[in-house]
Amino acid sequence: MWFKIAPGPIEPATGFCLILSGAACLATEFGDWRKVAIVLAFSAAAEVVGLYTGFPFGRYEYTSHWWPSLPLTNGHQFPFLLPFAWFMVVGGSYLSVRQLVEGWQAVALTALVTALIDAPMERGMTTVFRYWTWLEQGRVFGAPLQNSFGWAAVSAIAAGVLLEKSPASKVSRGPQVLALFCVFVSLSGLLRFSDPAWALLLAFAAALWWIGVAAQRRTK
Repeated sequence: MWFKIAPGPIEPATGFCLILSGAACLATEFGDWRKVAIVLAFSAAAEVVGLYTGFPFGRYEYTSHWWPSLPLTNGHQFPFLLPFAWFMVVGGSYLSVRQLVEGWQAVALTALVTALIDAPMERGMTTVFRYWTWLEQGRVFGAPLQNSFGWAAVSAIAAGVLLEKSPASKVSRGPQVLALFCVFVSLSGLLRFSDPAWALLLAFAAALWWIGVAAQRRTK
């Protein structure tokens, strides 16, 4: 029998701290605060457009579980942490793939990585944390396929903003930051019920951690 454990307020508090600290950690690595601000503003704008039009992610709405949130018109909620979560995932993905490729190849690979990571995360965000609900159910862990394409498109644009022309000159903490977030979502889900999404997130976390460790060894 699966053990169902409710962590109580520890779970949302941990998520809150992980997102803010992770985004802050990555922002200091980029150094260019103008680029960071553009990505935060762009991701927020993409979400607001998505809430009112269903483009580019599909039809969905945020709940009051992702606190704190700002009330919008037509009963919509906009979570305060939303753009920071976007920056952590996109920025962490970009800094991870930059350990492997550079230039526009890094942009394209970032789009793919973020879409792949978001797919199993959908299960945790909608059924464990209940941060948002889909108004049209899909086959990608409950999300419509359009959401994956939307994530890839928005992430590609954000990665293009973050694009650095010079080769990666130092080891990044991006892989570890994103890996820890994947582990947090996976373990939170494992405490509630079994699902292939948790295994996928742990696999992504292991791959990201390996990228970070391999980069550290190359610099020694």
